Amino acid sequence: MSEQKIDRPALLQLLRESFQKIQAHLQDYDAAQLFELEQADKWSAAGHLQHLIQSNASIASEFKEPKNRLSAFGKPAQPETNYQALRARYTKGVVGVKAPASLQPQLTPAATIEPLFQNWQMILHKFEQRLANWTEEELDQYTIPHPFLGALSARQMLYFALFHNEHHLNSIRRIQAKQQA
Repeated sequence: MSEQKIDRPALLQLLRESFQKIQAHLQDYDAAQLFELEQADKWSAAGHLQHLIQSNASIASEFKEPKNRLSAFGKPAQPETNYQALRARYTKGVVGVKAPASLQPQLTPAATIEPLFQNWQMILHKFEQRLANWTEEELDQYTIPHPFLGALSARQMLYFALFHNEHHLNSIRRIQAKQQA
């Protein structure tokens, strides 16, 4: 990705591609393997998807009106951070960090993938609807708190959603490679 600011239409397109890539990859899975744990303390491929649904739903909810409620969070900690710089900061610091309890997957043994895919698509639809009401200036003006990265601009939070999705897709690919070995 470019080191320049990614505009709203491009961010929406990148989110669509990210969501599609993850769902397309998981649709190729054997159904039983989706819920097979990598290790007792690790998430299954479906668990990674549920975590992504929870985290992306949380992010999408921040883009609901009214925007002025986000003013309470102050200014972004690093207002000029671009996609690459924020991703590098996340990648460097994420090792050993656990997702908050509210974002831990809670799948039942009888779970199926279709409801997860439906939720995944619903979250993408929420992003599309809600971001239509944001201007380029507002993406930089308003702040959304992140539990690990601190105060981010709304645009930076979308950057986070993109590389967080990619991070978990890579984990899913690693699980699949181990299952096929």
